[in-house]
Amino acid sequence: MNIYLKWIIRILSGIVGLAIILIVYVSLFIDPNDYKDEIYAWVKTETGRELSIKGEIALSVFPWTGLELSQVTLAESDAYSQKYLAQMHRLDVKVSFWSLLTGKLKAKSIKITGLKLNLEVNRKGKFNLDELISSANSQAEMPATKNDNEEAADFEVDQVEITDSEIVYRDQMSGTYYAVTKFSLRTQGLGQAGAKDLRVKLAYQAAQNLKPLNISFRGKVEFVPQSGKLVIQGIELLIDKLKLNGHFSGLDMNEKAKFSGAINTNQFVLSNLLKKLGIKFPKLNDSKVLANTKISFNYAFVDSKITLSKLDVKLDDSLITGKASAILSRDYPPFFINFNIDQLDLDRYLPKTQPAKPLPKKQKKRRSTAGLTAANSIIPELVMRELQGNGTIRIKKLTASGMKMTNVQLGVTASKGRLRFYPLRANLYGGVYGGDTQIKVYKRRVPQLSTNEKFKNVQAAEVSQSFIPKSVKENIGLTRILGVLNMNSSLSTTGRSARQFQENLHGQLDFSFRDGKLEGVSPIYRVCQLYNLSRGREMPAYSTEFEKFADLVGSIRFRRGRGTIGKLRIDGHLYQAVARGYFDLRLEYFDIKLKIVVSNNCDLNNRDSGSRSKLELEMRCKGSFNSSKQPCKANVKKLIKKQLLKRLFKSKSRDDEPRSDKDRLKNELFKGLFGD
Repeated sequence: MNIYLKWIIRILSGIVGLAIILIVYVSLFIDPNDYKDEIYAWVKTETGRELSIKGEIALSVFPWTGLELSQVTLAESDAYSQKYLAQMHRLDVKVSFWSLLTGKLKAKSIKITGLKLNLEVNRKGKFNLDELISSANSQAEMPATKNDNEEAADFEVDQVEITDSEIVYRDQMSGTYYAVTKFSLRTQGLGQAGAKDLRVKLAYQAAQNLKPLNISFRGKVEFVPQSGKLVIQGIELLIDKLKLNGHFSGLDMNEKAKFSGAINTNQFVLSNLLKKLGIKFPKLNDSKVLANTKISFNYAFVDSKITLSKLDVKLDDSLITGKASAILSRDYPPFFINFNIDQLDLDRYLPKTQPAKPLPKKQKKRRSTAGLTAANSIIPELVMRELQGNGTIRIKKLTASGMKMTNVQLGVTASKGRLRFYPLRANLYGGVYGGDTQIKVYKRRVPQLSTNEKFKNVQAAEVSQSFIPKSVKENIGLTRILGVLNMNSSLSTTGRSARQFQENLHGQLDFSFRDGKLEGVSPIYRVCQLYNLSRGREMPAYSTEFEKFADLVGSIRFRRGRGTIGKLRIDGHLYQAVARGYFDLRLEYFDIKLKIVVSNNCDLNNRDSGSRSKLELEMRCKGSFNSSKQPCKANVKKLIKKQLLKRLFKSKSRDDEPRSDKDRLKNELFKGLFGD
């Protein structure tokens, strides 16, 4: 864009230069309005576009030599949608006549009002400014060779003022739209040495359906053309409600620029700023995040490398410190980061997920998410293919997926379409977590995600609470699994959406719990109550022994989004349980069979008596992930009736225990165990 900026400056300079030439040669002898037709013809030849000056061309000589133009329009060609490329309501230039003779240009004021530029890429991909530059270059003569000893032209302007101006950019191919409106620039004492007081105001609009974002700038500029030194002191940049202060110091700005400085901001609402800039992001789990942000850092640029140091970012409840750098000689610059974060609740910043609607019972076919391309992938594929760099992130306290970790260390490496998070280490509930996650995004391939994770000697209470599905908590009553967890997982998937990641999940997950208990549910106790009732025994008092187990071991194998439970075994203090079945992430459906064997006739006092008497119970749980129905209700009732209640109905009533009381007690127990 530097060439376009230079040409915009050149156009403005040309306007001022034309004004000076007209002042010198025709102010005393010629009425310039008589030569409008010649000016139109020359512009047509140079640019291929029609020029119109509807207002009068006014000249003045004393006390200041001046030129006034009004209602100037440079028409656009038929290949573009707008009627004009440039339009100016008024130009007023006042120059010292004697400075023209001495070679040191001194102007009292340069005022431009109502300047409007329409920059456009048409449907054929042609940029109107490129076309204008090409046309002008074809007519231009070869520039003279610059003499290194030649000094730059000396000039001084007491006041420059541009008001009520705008620049609009339209891309008819992509639909992109940017607009800078209400542009104003005021400066006092502009010259070779810079500007004593530079003030800029504008309204930036990132899209036609967005409200403009008000931006203002103020600073003192010092510039030395011979050495290329540029210093800007007292920078005040206001973007909406974001206030930025700092300073800038640069050397050799004419050739290989070197500069440094510092930036700090006030506290601002980042989410509001992103919306006004046209940056879209999904609804987050916590709508209150991105509401308290404050940033400060030092910066330096040398040999195409930008470095941020003494970085201090306040993001809601988190404090981020460290440094970062990037090499800006490429379209996608290599990065290097080293961040330290005191605390971070990652769950608050994740996109809010909407529960999927369950499929109809008769619909068993796989949901299709085909047709997604790199352009609408949830992974920024085009950027990741070019991403290069590495770094380290350390977090003292991290909350992710409901789990609280401490002393987290995360390594990041990006190269040739592969993003790897390794090593990934953290302390987790008295144990250790380790992971290795990779995202591969190669050309003409669907993105691939793979992860290897290990949990070692982790106190499972909080971890299990995070992973137990809500339907299990509500329908079965299992809230937590207590014990010491060890788990290994190796999983991989491909896709461009969350649904595709679920459908294409492959891998293996092995886990074990020891010395734990099932908290929030005690079906074994309920079963023993029914059993003792059927035998006419006194019902045992409730004890946590009914919930405890010595070992819980299992494995799940995933293939195309379907998880098959190879064998899940629980060795309890009073029982043994074995589960088999599957759950399908594609169809959001599960079907699990459970066999429970209660030993010693549910007698807590005779656990070690060697009795071989056993009570067996089988149940089957199946249904949709999001169903509100009790998944085990119908099948369990049928099996209980067959194995236990049948005995209960056959038992004889005692004289001191009427049949009606026994039936009432039976129904209460049955209701308490399996719901209404």
